Amino acid sequence: PSIQVKNVPEEVHRALQERARASGQSLQEFLQGELRRIADRATLDQIFKEAQREGGTFTFDEVIEAIHAERKGD
Repeated sequence: PSIQVKNVPEEVHRALQERARASGQSLQEFLQGELRRIADRATLDQIFKEAQREGGTFTFDEVIEAIHAERKGD
């Protein structure tokens, strides 16, 4: 399967090309890796549903920490 993304702003395209070049990859290789990383990462919703199935609870601070980690990509 393939994915085509249209109307990517020039500055976004340029930034992605620079990141790919810096990592020694083609833009396609770089984007494939990024898409795989995104697809493999559990969403907060998935994490919370799993915790509910397991009977776990979260404190407010744990939720905030998880949100910050998600935003940073940890």
